[in-house]
Amino acid sequence: MLVHEFTHARIDAWGVKYSAANRVAIERACVSQEIAFVQDLPGGPERGRLLEHLATRWKEASEVWSLDAEERRVRAAAKLVGIPQWMMDLRFLPRRWRSS
Repeated sequence: MLVHEFTHARIDAWGVKYSAANRVAIERACVSQEIAFVQDLPGGPERGRLLEHLATRWKEASEVWSLDAEERRVRAAAKLVGIPQWMMDLRFLPRRWRSS
């Protein structure tokens, strides 16, 4: 997680702003750095499983980090903590207007 978040910080420091247009590329760059870090760790079954998991995250980045996937995650989290559906509808209304 630290490698991932530090990569976000480094990308931001380069002046690249996180946006819908580049979010998948940025997330893949972060996961790539995680993979590079894990590859430098001593071998073992845990390392292999972690590398497999990270490879899957890299491949599925476009589905996981799409705007629709983000909306589903936010709505599910809001439901868990009791935020009313109508508030989430308001939260995502500007996105609906932009995509129309």
